[in-house]
Amino acid sequence: MIPDRENLILFSRLYSSYAIFFYIYIMKRILGILFLLVSLFLLLAFIGQFSIFLSDLTNFLGISDSTGSYDTGYLLGRLFYWLIHLSAMTLFLIFGIRIIDRRKKKLQNPEI
Repeated sequence: MIPDRENLILFSRLYSSYAIFFYIYIMKRILGILFLLVSLFLLLAFIGQFSIFLSDLTNFLGISDSTGSYDTGYLLGRLFYWLIHLSAMTLFLIFGIRIIDRRKKKLQNPEI
């Protein structure tokens, strides 16, 4: 028995839509894992440089009028670096978890 042309076209469209859905699902998972790996790498870098972070914070609290402009600019640049570093680490962690943990939310039935 040879399948007719319409059923064959319908099956191929259905199969391709499932294949595309599966491909997108797998790619999102891989992207989430990559985000988590980048976040882990940034966390390890932060832990490795934690003493430098603490010294930058203590130096920031010790800024006074007698501190030179070069030292003040250097210190503010370092604090800006730490702000960017910690915010990037947090964002990669949050988005990595969100992408991987895609649970379908139950719709609440409003009472009519």
